[in-house]
Amino acid sequence: MVKAGADLNMMNNHSLTPLYLAILNDNRDCAEYLLEEGAMPFMEGSDIEKDRSPIFLAIRTQNTELLQVIFDHEIQLNVKNSAGLTPLMFAAKHGYS
Repeated sequence: MVKAGADLNMMNNHSLTPLYLAILNDNRDCAEYLLEEGAMPFMEGSDIEKDRSPIFLAIRTQNTELLQVIFDHEIQLNVKNSAGLTPLMFAAKHGYS
């Protein structure tokens, strides 16, 4: 589907993207592939969309392996969630190292 031009950042009816679902299911290979093909770890739009950004899920689940995959793709880390927190601020606030 990706090769046919599927939108990698399209949300399902629960406002979840394919990358979010890959992280939720702890599927590193899929997450890495999606990032390489242009999936975004940050969502913009409504508060629910921002809060369901894949990077915040990876932080909440303390999935350091998937966070490393995101960081390896040199992703901009200054995007804020609905509470105005960047990923680093979010991690610090919740005590995630």
